[in-house]
Amino acid sequence: MARKQDPCLVCNVTERTSYHFGAHSCMACASFFRRTVSFGIRFLCKANNECVISPEIKFICRSCRYNNCIKAGMKRDQVQQKKDEQKMPKYILESRKLGVQEIVRGYTTSRSTGSSPICSSESASPTNSTRSNSPETESLEDVSSSEFSTILNTKYDDLLQYYVKQIERATVMRQCELPEDPFQQFLISKKVNDQLALEICQTCPGTDLLERADLEVLFRYCSFSNLWMDSAWITVAGTSTNDVSAELRIPSVQIFRCQMGGGDSMTTKPSEYGNDEDMSTTLIKFILHFHSNITSELSRLRLDVFEYAALKSFCIWKLALLDSTLTLKIVAQEQYFGVMSALGKYYQYDKNMDPSDIATRLGDITLILGTIFNVYQDMLRMYDTIGVDLSMTDF
Repeated sequence: MARKQDPCLVCNVTERTSYHFGAHSCMACASFFRRTVSFGIRFLCKANNECVISPEIKFICRSCRYNNCIKAGMKRDQVQQKKDEQKMPKYILESRKLGVQEIVRGYTTSRSTGSSPICSSESASPTNSTRSNSPETESLEDVSSSEFSTILNTKYDDLLQYYVKQIERATVMRQCELPEDPFQQFLISKKVNDQLALEICQTCPGTDLLERADLEVLFRYCSFSNLWMDSAWITVAGTSTNDVSAELRIPSVQIFRCQMGGGDSMTTKPSEYGNDEDMSTTLIKFILHFHSNITSELSRLRLDVFEYAALKSFCIWKLALLDSTLTLKIVAQEQYFGVMSALGKYYQYDKNMDPSDIATRLGDITLILGTIFNVYQDMLRMYDTIGVDLSMTDF
């Protein structure tokens, strides 16, 4: 009979517990303590630091969870500081460039409180601390609680802009030479786009709140969105409907052109690629399937960059709701609400659309998510067939 593990002294969970930073704890609480200390974060509690921390709700109040870590005996001096800036959230990097050593964060969604953002009555905070552009340092005239997420620590408009910038980066990184072999094209393209997916997992607002298991889930949707969805949108945005495959930066452009342009059949081409014939054939079949179901829909919708940025965020976060922990679901819901709010504001003020047109357009965009999820499942089966690894590395 296996010996029952001692419970975590922070949250009382009894699975995967061991000795971390001077105290017996689970891996999740140890990771939380490491991130909090290495990033120099101080969380705020709205309940006088009297929240109950349990396995089910340990993420609700990060301030009380951190206090439990200290009470359990965890030592701050045993945590190594992060030196790789590529693996730090954007707000951490910006604060450090300003010489800030402590970042104060609240952890209450603005929608759940129905009031103004969290404010602290403490006056003895260090002079080198900051609220990291949180609403505590801005007047409510500039940033209302309905336009700022205290969970993600960002304005809704800035959240949408984050995805716009990611698309711009993806467009630039796709401008590279690819070999003739369609399967080798795919491997190179996937490697490049997985680096961008990893960057999203490291820098996107809210990802610093997630555990490794949640990030693994998120990475798969980021990888899909970067490689396949970006390819489709860039193709539609940069070419005519009749030549929709011309700039498709995913495998087998030559074969795809022949298929769409009425040239040689697909079955006559893969033999040129030797041992990769079966893999190439499977890959090309999926590309045609993806084009038929997704690229054609994007061509019909004709999304501008802000609309597609919103759709991409939905692909990442809305689909992640289907197989995630409660922590990831809360962050995902906040992402969806924030981007949807920013997109609505964009339609209202930049596009001068009336409410009925806005509702119709948002409906058209979100309706495609069902098809996208089905194609994502087809991609997983295709990857399994050709032996593609979906795990997140170098994190």
